[in-house]
Amino acid sequence: MLLRHMLSIIDVSEVRLSFHPFASMGRRSRSCSPSSRQRMATQRWLAKPGVRDSQNAKACVRTARNRANLKKKGIQSHVDSPFDDEGMAAIGSPPSDGEDIVAIGSPPSHNGYGQFNHDDSVLSMDNDPSDSHDQFDHDDSILSMDNDLPCSCDVPTLQALEILVGQWQKDWGSESTMWNEVFDTELACSRAKGEWATTLFFDQVAQRAMDGRMLLESIRDVVHTHCSYCRERLKYDAILLYDLLVLVLSEVKFFEVKLDTVHH
Repeated sequence: MLLRHMLSIIDVSEVRLSFHPFASMGRRSRSCSPSSRQRMATQRWLAKPGVRDSQNAKACVRTARNRANLKKKGIQSHVDSPFDDEGMAAIGSPPSDGEDIVAIGSPPSHNGYGQFNHDDSVLSMDNDPSDSHDQFDHDDSILSMDNDLPCSCDVPTLQALEILVGQWQKDWGSESTMWNEVFDTELACSRAKGEWATTLFFDQVAQRAMDGRMLLESIRDVVHTHCSYCRERLKYDAILLYDLLVLVLSEVKFFEVKLDTVHH
């Protein structure tokens, strides 16, 4: 209920997030495209006895780890690298049983704020899957989030957005009372330097609020994705989705309120 409330209050006229993305999304054409064959292969893999239960257990472990990492990043102003070790890991694929397709994916490349391009190559089903056995370690982690699902869309993952949120956040602590104190201190310093410094300060505040809105738009794109792999992954990232919404929305609202009450 709390996550649904968070989604509903994000500037409906601009963001329009929905708590039920899976029921309202359009479906892709059921053609014999590479992405369709990938989806069918993954579905066959998940249908095997015991596979989904195993992935669910691993997903719970990763979700807990994501929350712990996110809390640590909440007190940092930036990260040392645009991608962590997990983000740079090779994308895994389900074991081949003579029918399933084997897919290879590269990590998303950053191209502008919140924009990621996936450069995925797909091995044809006409090829012998055994040819790739020496190159890849086929395990059962396709939904464990240790490896991304094979994906050909350009929607950023929540893990990628988590990194951007960590870079965007102000190092002002986690309490709103502390935010007010630091904001007032920085504003006083700017006013002491003159009108130009004060104008620059408010311009930076406005830009930060705009950047936060862009992050919320990117989160909306993740929720509204038509990609079956991204939808499947999102089911296991609900807690991370909630945490990102809380972090970004609270800070965006703080700066927007300050612009309305202090600047004018």
